[in-house]
Amino acid sequence: MTELTLWHIVGLIFAAASGPTGVLILFIRQVVRGQTEIKRDLTARMDRAEKQLHQLPRDYTTKEEWLREVMLSREQLGRLLESTARIEAELATTRCVAADLSPAVRAMTETAEKLRQSRDASDG
Repeated sequence: MTELTLWHIVGLIFAAASGPTGVLILFIRQVVRGQTEIKRDLTARMDRAEKQLHQLPRDYTTKEEWLREVMLSREQLGRLLESTARIEAELATTRCVAADLSPAVRAMTETAEKLRQSRDASDG
């Protein structure tokens, strides 16, 4: 819009002759023309892009292939969930076993400490 068009010149002359209303009218006309040209240009570009898009080779998946892949993914997700549940159960069992062994390990540690102390006393 930096170029000086005929409408701009006419607008300037008209502004000098009739006042700001005429300038606004001519300015709005120029804006509408510019928008019309932009719309025409964009429409032509979109049409060219659409034609080029239709010329591309199509490699779409059929609905049956898509459904098969979705079912396979669901099956794999189910197996993954089962594995996760099994691992969580094993971890819970291991925690229970560790909790059960904790007093026994503590008792063995105390016994070993007492034996060490009695050995140190008999050596000393």
